[in-house]
Amino acid sequence: MPALTEIFGDDSVLQFGGGTLGHPWGNAPGAVANQVALEACVQARNEGRDLAREVMKSSVRRANGVSTLYTT
Repeated sequence: MPALTEIFGDDSVLQFGGGTLGHPWGNAPGAVANQVALEACVQARNEGRDLAREVMKSSVRRANGVSTLYTT
């Protein structure tokens, strides 16, 4: 989603399907999750942050921790 906000900007319409409808708590919470994620991406972009890079760095740290957890 960070890439979509960067590419298309604020004047765009995004279509969400299976992820929203397949949310384990139902359709409405799935829609709210999409809204929250999109607002976070827009806010990060407006603050000059690279949210995609931050997520990748965090994922690497967490993956290392998880692999350590399951191999020891």
